[in-house]
Amino acid sequence: MLFWTVLATSALADTKSSERKTAQQLYDEGIHALEKNRHTKALESFSTLRNHFRDDQLSIDAELGIADVYFDRGDWDLARVAYDDFRRLHPRHKKRDYVDYQIGLMLYKKAPRYAGRDQTWTEQALYNWRSFEKNHPQSTYTEDLLEKRGELEERLALKELQIAEFYEQREAWESVYRRSQGLLKQYPTSMYRHSALELYLLSEALKKAPQSSDLLEELKTNAPQHYKSLERKKERKLKKQSRKEQRNQ
Repeated sequence: MLFWTVLATSALADTKSSERKTAQQLYDEGIHALEKNRHTKALESFSTLRNHFRDDQLSIDAELGIADVYFDRGDWDLARVAYDDFRRLHPRHKKRDYVDYQIGLMLYKKAPRYAGRDQTWTEQALYNWRSFEKNHPQSTYTEDLLEKRGELEERLALKELQIAEFYEQREAWESVYRRSQGLLKQYPTSMYRHSALELYLLSEALKKAPQSSDLLEELKTNAPQHYKSLERKKERKLKKQSRKEQRNQ
């Protein structure tokens, strides 16, 4: 495999040196170097272990160590390849939950925090983590993952809201309707739910669609400020729409 061939060329320790050290010594050396942020040394130790002790169980742990080195120094693309290879080669490894968590975490770190930017990495992180609790019900990473996943979902919800607001300014009510409806369906518990409800109900009114009475009551009860804003906008924009229709007759 090309990836591991590249790693072999980076393992600069000579054969005699590797023979003097046991697999455990090389592994411990790699872990210690990684903890001290000595990434080049850690990569050398893990690569030497993997290349010269292939029949030792620790060579598998060294593969994971190599991925961790790339992750720790922010080489996201190399880390992704290494983690993906590990997951493919060792699907039942005891640290599979860690690998799944790390891949999502790498995507989480790559994703822009500003909702208005391209959120492809955010979507990929969520996709990677979508079944984590089902696949790893006893994982110690679940609590942190759920917190980060919630953050990612809110970011995508905000992006949808911003797009809906963009269409509102242009009075493109069908687009407002679709975007706000999508937010409500995909992220029903989002902190942006009430803002989305306001836009959804406004677009319903201006599309002359039947009003969703249950959603209207929810907004009135749980977010009275949004309800008042909705009523003001409806009155103003319906009058404007009526005048425009009269001129076109």
